Amino acid sequence: QMQVQFALQLERDGMLGSGKSFKDCDLCPEMVWIPPGRMSQRPPVNDLIKWLNQVSFEYPLAVGKFEVTYDQWDACTADGECRSNVPEGVTKGFLSDTRWGRGRMPVISISRKDIESYLGWLKKKTGHAYRLLSRTEFVYAARAGRNTAYPWGDDVGTAQANCSNCGSDWDRRQTAPVGSFKPNAWGLHDMVGNAAEMVADCGSPSFDKAPTNGAPVNTGCHKSPGFNQTTNVVLGGDWLSPLQGGIPNSESPEGVFFQGGFRVARTGQPNNDILFDAESTRLNAEGSAQLDVLVQHIKGLELEVVIVVGMVVSNGNARSDRDAANAMASAVRDYLAQRGVDAKRIYVEGRVRPAENGTIFPARVVQLETLGRMKNR
Repeated sequence: QMQVQFALQLERDGMLGSGKSFKDCDLCPEMVWIPPGRMSQRPPVNDLIKWLNQVSFEYPLAVGKFEVTYDQWDACTADGECRSNVPEGVTKGFLSDTRWGRGRMPVISISRKDIESYLGWLKKKTGHAYRLLSRTEFVYAARAGRNTAYPWGDDVGTAQANCSNCGSDWDRRQTAPVGSFKPNAWGLHDMVGNAAEMVADCGSPSFDKAPTNGAPVNTGCHKSPGFNQTTNVVLGGDWLSPLQGGIPNSESPEGVFFQGGFRVARTGQPNNDILFDAESTRLNAEGSAQLDVLVQHIKGLELEVVIVVGMVVSNGNARSDRDAANAMASAVRDYLAQRGVDAKRIYVEGRVRPAENGTIFPARVVQLETLGRMKNR
């Protein structure tokens, strides 16, 4: 229900599928909200497309408007969170080399480990759980509701993207600055061509039991021949590769991939990260960020009552559990009141969840969610 209400609010604000962008911080990537829905259908000529045709998405998703750039990577490096020696592209010459530049060029020559560092930095910076797109999310976002081979139609055309047969000034030479080509219908640039983009899935030999809800495939993974590493799925193709009847997909080892870059994504929904420390009785950045999303819901909808439930993991002591739940409820209530939410419309409840497998932890809130009585007046 929260996902539906959030999507409705985004639609009312003109943010859902419109191409309007936002940023969670000055140095963060521009993001675009794409709507829930079912994967646009393509002829089921192979097992991959048969699987994609079954996928649907019940949540709005914020997707990077562009591939992550060197400017954004260098901001992470300046904070000491990302690798500092990621090179820019270069064209080797007989007498001298030509450097492609950094700035708005998509960052390339990075590994999955590098990407995880960048995502961790964004989370620290904003409180939001940034991540990679899954394979199905990427294809859904790239198609933008169309059932054609490419975001712009069935033919490769001329100068629609940067690939080896796209007819652009950049073909087979180098990456182009992000945003050099027209966006798709949802306002996303370079979903095909420029830098190939790593997604959250590993390479898999079968799609028989692959999830159909947008989740990544992370079981039954391929090993890369000669590297003995799990392969990562890489989508969209690059400036050196041709387009041949659909959105390119390939696999690469977990190490550095010269033609590879990435873009980020995040949802607007609460997750299972630790949001509240009972010892300090404070919400952390993630908890505050999730409550800010909740504030948007409450202010944008005429609701009778909003019930916020916080789950705390039991530490084996009933009194301590109750104290932690009460402290959480007080902190949440105060936070919402400070942001102008009418206290009469809020009911905050702390509940205790048994520790899994008998493991005892200090009591702490691990989830915030809204439940029940979210009725229109």
